[in-house]
Amino acid sequence: MASIFWGPVHFYFVARGKYIFRQSKSAEAHAWCLRSTQIALKMGRKVVVSNTFIKLSDMVPYQKLTKSILTFEAAGNWKNVHGVSDDALRKMASTWGKI
Repeated sequence: MASIFWGPVHFYFVARGKYIFRQSKSAEAHAWCLRSTQIALKMGRKVVVSNTFIKLSDMVPYQKLTKSILTFEAAGNWKNVHGVSDDALRKMASTWGKI
């Protein structure tokens, strides 16, 4: 069966493919991603989750879904497309859990 690729970012796409990020919907977007992953895995699909895990504990719900998991850590500097303040980014970076 084909693989599925998604992450919370896909939750925010609206009509005509326009992306609108709403911080107030972040928890809902992450819950949607986890539920969608669980459903796809139960259907026997292979899933790639592109997510913004800050702490290792953030990955635990996904790790509980399967025994076969690969984790990759992105290292580098990319454009901030969500409008997160530099202060907030620094705070998240200070709590980063190295894989």
